[in-house]
Amino acid sequence: MRNILFIGIICIAFLMYGCATQPSSVLSGAEEISGIYEGQNNPNTYITIRVTGKGVAPEGMTNPAQAKILSERAAESDGYRLLAEKLRGLLVTTFQTTRHAQVTESVIHTQTEAFLRATQIVDIRHYPDGLAEVDMVIRINKNYEYF
Repeated sequence: MRNILFIGIICIAFLMYGCATQPSSVLSGAEEISGIYEGQNNPNTYITIRVTGKGVAPEGMTNPAQAKILSERAAESDGYRLLAEKLRGLLVTTFQTTRHAQVTESVIHTQTEAFLRATQIVDIRHYPDGLAEVDMVIRINKNYEYF
């Protein structure tokens, strides 16, 4: 009985290990493949991903300097989210309730998770309507190592 239980646990462990997902190819989400970076001899040894994050300050800000800083921070956070989505993908979970052939509730949750380092902020733009845009870049090699 113990041997059968032990073999069953081993089979389940191998099954779960085989079903583990690996990150999708970064090349499919890359917007640009660039040339030599930091002494690399092969021009295709790294991938550059560029995103533009957008953000606005919270409503009711009376101090214009504080509103400018908060809109910039929101744009930077949006840029990090976009980079994480491009590198690791996006999990989408949906829930819909119908009643009498009509949709009464529709909920969509999105989730991503990534550890980002060595990102660079290339440009920051502020517009008169309070919008801020931040251009961000991350460079990784094909083994998902950050430069």
